[in-house]
Amino acid sequence: RYAFTSAYLKGEESRCVSADHADSMMQKSTLQDALEVIENTDIGDYLLGQPIKTFDEADEYLWKYFGECLKRLERFKPPSDIAHLADAYIKKYDILNIKIAVRTVLMEKPASMALLGVIYNQGYLEKLLSVKSVDEIAEIIVICNLGNYASLIKDIKEKDVGSIFEAEIRLDRMYYESLLSALKKMNDGHLVTKAVGIIIDLTNLQIVFRSLLGEKESMVTEFVLEGGYMLSANTVR
Repeated sequence: RYAFTSAYLKGEESRCVSADHADSMMQKSTLQDALEVIENTDIGDYLLGQPIKTFDEADEYLWKYFGECLKRLERFKPPSDIAHLADAYIKKYDILNIKIAVRTVLMEKPASMALLGVIYNQGYLEKLLSVKSVDEIAEIIVICNLGNYASLIKDIKEKDVGSIFEAEIRLDRMYYESLLSALKKMNDGHLVTKAVGIIIDLTNLQIVFRSLLGEKESMVTEFVLEGGYMLSANTVR
């Protein structure tokens, strides 16, 4: 099974979008011309087969494409540790959607949500888009069996940027702790842990920059994330 999977992925590699594709796309003046650059790639053929006329439509179909890729992966019936890792990873998009919902409710900053994650898969994304309070967001989180995240947003103070930022960092921390825990139970998980560590490094740098820009001066010392690959928590502090 693994030999087949390896051969399949190697074959798909030639149909991936490359840096050269991206450079060429950036030179185009229309969406259709940009999509034609990636014709004969897997994602290009998919997008060219959809009724896309606007950026928002392209964004929607990109999410759908990603979702179909994940479903395709599931059909390979990966070992339980990899399946557990995939379940932990996909919650990244739930965290993103929860953050967007909170900012929409408390700061009136609506944004498009990710068409992925547990909340989306269980059919509650539309309801999350229409909530009017943090309590309603928490209710949806609990219904979707993501209750651990609900407690992190209940104490947010309305229109308090620092309070919202604290909640966002706590959400990130719980997510990465869950992801790293899944990796520890996986054969060769240390290889992926390096990649996750780099993402944590970037997240910590974002915390530093937002702190320097005045969102809350104590953020770096209070909420720096553990598990970075190149930057230890002490270095960031």
